[in-house]
Amino acid sequence: MYKRQALYRSRNLVSIRVLQGIGIHNAIRSLTRYGFDADALAPNLSLALGTAAFSPLEMATGFAIFANGGYRVEPYLVARVENAQGEPLLTAQPPRACRDCAPEQTAGTAPQVMDPRIAYILDSMLKDVIRRGTGTRALQLGRADLAGKTGTTNGPRDAWFSGYHPTLVTSVWLGFDDNRVLGSREYGGTAALPIWMDFMGSALAGAPERLPPRPPGIVTVRIDPDTGLRAPSGQQRFVEELFLRESVPQTFAPAPGDRPGVGGGALPEDLF
Repeated sequence: MYKRQALYRSRNLVSIRVLQGIGIHNAIRSLTRYGFDADALAPNLSLALGTAAFSPLEMATGFAIFANGGYRVEPYLVARVENAQGEPLLTAQPPRACRDCAPEQTAGTAPQVMDPRIAYILDSMLKDVIRRGTGTRALQLGRADLAGKTGTTNGPRDAWFSGYHPTLVTSVWLGFDDNRVLGSREYGGTAALPIWMDFMGSALAGAPERLPPRPPGIVTVRIDPDTGLRAPSGQQRFVEELFLRESVPQTFAPAPGDRPGVGGGALPEDLF
């Protein structure tokens, strides 16, 4: 619960503690699996603050993993080349995500690099950035199937919003080539997000809402908002949170006859 709230409110100290708990080298191994260059990832806690520099295309490639349920797709710039008569000379055939493919149908399918359950939970958290966090301006688009994350560097010198619909990922960067300060109040949610909204509003006009299916192995648990642990039976004040089935936290103070949860609430290292 606290990690979710910290993410959608951009409370970076919590991100630092999560990275510290997972281990920097574990996080870097996961990030390289998702397509990011290890040489660009500083092996220290500043990694949680976004100190690594990546292009909008690289960011969109990473966010696509959340959008498609855990598959790493490779970007390409040319979809088709034709001659003067309109005959195709070249057609791109990149590997694509396929959630419902049977094992014998995996040829041409992008590799699955993230547990689909983790992708689903992270998607839920990134949707909260728009529902109640730093990206609430995007509620003006009137869609429940959008998710994303704001980003602002010191100065502010860079403003970001990377977000997606299940079929379309867009990353917006706003800044100067010479790294000048943007000016006061120029943040990801105020400078980059409106650009993202203008594009996504047009690109998704008339498209039906699409929400990802919930994978098996995820449970909804009532959590005590004061302790962050599982609420005892009969407790009236609680929030509902998603967990991997094997990572449900223990009850803080079990009521008589209440069956405590299993596991210690530890998150797997491939959260990143």
